[in-house]
Amino acid sequence: YGDVSTGSYTLNGAGALNIDYVPFISSVSVSASTTTVTITLTETDAAVNGSAALKDCIKVGNASPTDATLSNGVITATMAAAPSSGAKVVILANTLKSGLAIQTEELEEVLA
Repeated sequence: YGDVSTGSYTLNGAGALNIDYVPFISSVSVSASTTTVTITLTETDAAVNGSAALKDCIKVGNASPTDATLSNGVITATMAAAPSSGAKVVILANTLKSGLAIQTEELEEVLA
């Protein structure tokens, strides 16, 4: 009718909507060795998994770690050189997951 339109639709899904908790960074620190960056996530459940190439999904300043591991919600990243104070620590989106949920935003924290 004139410039007004109407319509209807049906939306069918494959199952119930699941909303799972996705981890965030709760703290970032540098160890005494100054080349190890420890990133603690808000979730320590064993269901939180890192990607196979976790080191390629982390940036500290402009550098990627030479190695990175994830255990019980703590990421330990080994850097080739000591990062500077104030460097931004970034975990790229779609790296961490809990159950079926995957984070869709980069996780960021500034190194103290």
